[in-house]
Amino acid sequence: MIGSSSWRWIALVACVFGLAAVVDRASAASVPIQNVSSDDSDSDTTPTESAPVEAKGDQPAPDQSAPDGPQPDGPETDGPAPDGPEPDGPETDGPAPDGPEPDGPGTDKDEPATSAAEGELPAAANRPAQILLVVGASGTEEYEKLFSVWSQNWERVAKVSQADLTVIGGATGVVSSLLQSASELNDRDRVQQFLAKQVDATTEPLWIVIIGHGTFARDVAKFNLVGPDFSARELASWLDPIERPLVIVNTSSSSAPFINRLSKPGRVIVTATKSGSEMNFARFGEFFSSAFLSLDSDLDHDDEVSVHEAFLNASGMVRKFYESESRIATEHALIDDNGDGKGTLATMFRGVRPDKDQVDVRQIDGQRGMRITLSPNPNGLKWLPDELKQRDQIELELDKLREQKNQLSEDEYFSAIEPLMVRLARLYHDVESRATDNSP
Repeated sequence: MIGSSSWRWIALVACVFGLAAVVDRASAASVPIQNVSSDDSDSDTTPTESAPVEAKGDQPAPDQSAPDGPQPDGPETDGPAPDGPEPDGPETDGPAPDGPEPDGPGTDKDEPATSAAEGELPAAANRPAQILLVVGASGTEEYEKLFSVWSQNWERVAKVSQADLTVIGGATGVVSSLLQSASELNDRDRVQQFLAKQVDATTEPLWIVIIGHGTFARDVAKFNLVGPDFSARELASWLDPIERPLVIVNTSSSSAPFINRLSKPGRVIVTATKSGSEMNFARFGEFFSSAFLSLDSDLDHDDEVSVHEAFLNASGMVRKFYESESRIATEHALIDDNGDGKGTLATMFRGVRPDKDQVDVRQIDGQRGMRITLSPNPNGLKWLPDELKQRDQIELELDKLREQKNQLSEDEYFSAIEPLMVRLARLYHDVESRATDNSP
């Protein structure tokens, strides 16, 4: 998908210099990274991963060197996870059978219910955003230091983006005023109580960011807390009453099964692994948290970093880390935002757009994730909620038209795209004019 800023300048230039040449240039300039439907399932369940797809024309996010500091390895498990992909199915007491599993959503979860969040894309910034940061048991001093750094990154993200942040767990975790009266509760109860208060319908996204270790054993995926853990199944039940848009980021090992449990229309889910069997410590959380603090992650140059852009950037940095260490990668992040419960690897995209040579672009993830953002730039354009809604819908229509380009004649294509681009140019003009009028 061509990003907000790209469409903005294409629209403006098109109005001045003529449409056809500009649109052709925009289409030719779109830089394709790659995806794969994940295929492991826990009966708490793991996405399914058909035969691995080689990254064709993989274009990672901008180069950055791997950070200094300890990068300890070590699986964190309740017990041995089964080898190979795990099939979807009801929760069992024994290990999941080996062998490939069918491509498709986890059969263990019900068909997603229609919600207020399903019908339309959320306004990207009904500010302030709300972030719940859950920090699990570290296990060692080295991991405690790492998780503390990642948590501090999210504190900086919240400050710059003017988001409301609640932290539960961690060495320096604080409990918001919402939960102070229940200080005797353990972290699991605090998470459940916080989520129980989020049932009011709103278009403002709630971000749930999970930092720590995960396990996958006996077909059940869990996140390790100080005190009782919670499973993907339990988290799904806590989220069921919530109809607002959700961004759920699980940066732990063995996190992929959370996609099957949590996937629904209106939700964006990011996991650090593509299966429950990827049990080793995952570095994805570090790169994902830092992605929101750098405009290098702003792949479409709109002065904001979307969930999708942060996912692509962090996935590229994880790959670079393993390559620089001459090691086999033991983590492969997924994004799911179309409600199908499968998940998509970064290697199925080129730039921010799906690689149409690899996948059916109509089924690919990323579209919703591109429109939910946090800003590393406090001086970016200030959009009103209604303006954001208009912008997102226009861009969605433009993306759909681009997918249909080969089915339309040149005249039909340009006739359909021109009024949308003019509307988008006027919308940007109005936002920038207001910013100019309000400047000192």
